[in-house]
Amino acid sequence: MTTPRLFHVGLMIALIAVSGVAVAAGSGSKKVKGVAPSAEKAVPLAVGQSLPDVKVTTEEGKSVKLSKALEGKPAAIVFYRGHWCPYCMKHLAGLKEIAGELDALGVNLVAITPDKSEYIAEAKAKADLSIDIYSDGKLDAAKAMGVAYQMDPDMAERYKKHLVESTGHDTGQLPLPSVFLTDAAGKITWVFSNPDFKVRLSNEEFLAAVKKAQG
Repeated sequence: MTTPRLFHVGLMIALIAVSGVAVAAGSGSKKVKGVAPSAEKAVPLAVGQSLPDVKVTTEEGKSVKLSKALEGKPAAIVFYRGHWCPYCMKHLAGLKEIAGELDALGVNLVAITPDKSEYIAEAKAKADLSIDIYSDGKLDAAKAMGVAYQMDPDMAERYKKHLVESTGHDTGQLPLPSVFLTDAAGKITWVFSNPDFKVRLSNEEFLAAVKKAQG
């Protein structure tokens, strides 16, 4: 028969063990400001909000404010994961088909990626696309626009080699593939994002959204 004293000691040991497991489980998932804990929990900036005052890096390695990069024109901003992602490259290549029409509509089509500047030319060559692409290596723009998220440990390990090579960082963080439309004043007029990185905006939906936003 267990004595009350032994029962209490055993209970305390069990509680300490459970607490230790909880701490250990949470030790690898630090919260980072602006980074959602998963793709499903990312909250992109909404229609009516203004573009954040953040800097991105040009293909030549120069730092520039995103607002200045858009040249005060209505814009379509495409976030993609990197030159190593086949879904991203397919999406970029597809944009070539509507780039001319977007330009005719007065829309400045640009893309933002965590890739280092040195990989931007490679991505443009792969996609055969001559738009401005900006590097967002530390995800400052992605965080400010609500599309940065933390991968789960298994996925982070799977992509670790790609991310270290293309960004120089091992954070396990990526931008949610997204499209933001903005007016000339930098107000967001339309947003597309999907936590499933395999799902991308079609060209037909893209053009329809642009035309609707322009009234």
